[in-house]
Amino acid sequence: MAAPGAELHHRMAVAARIALIVMPMCSIAAFAEAQARNGNESDFRDWQPTRSEAAGEERAAGVRQTPAERKSEDQELQGLYKDLLRQEQPTSPARPSTSR
Repeated sequence: MAAPGAELHHRMAVAARIALIVMPMCSIAAFAEAQARNGNESDFRDWQPTRSEAAGEERAAGVRQTPAERKSEDQELQGLYKDLLRQEQPTSPARPSTSR
């Protein structure tokens, strides 16, 4: 008669062997999939749409801005840009360093 824990020990040993065989196969399959997807996802074409492509897609989706909306947005962006430039300006002239 076998020891009570022998069957459990045997099953754990078999499971460990199976894991040692299956795990490398899983990682190889994952690596192969990653290699197949290497590169640009859009068939190696330039993914950045041109201005005319974007305009056509916006018109088709019904989200194209009116000229007045574009002008208002441009003015707001210009104002933000000027504010940022003003914030980067030093408030007082920098003194040259005199340490030697």
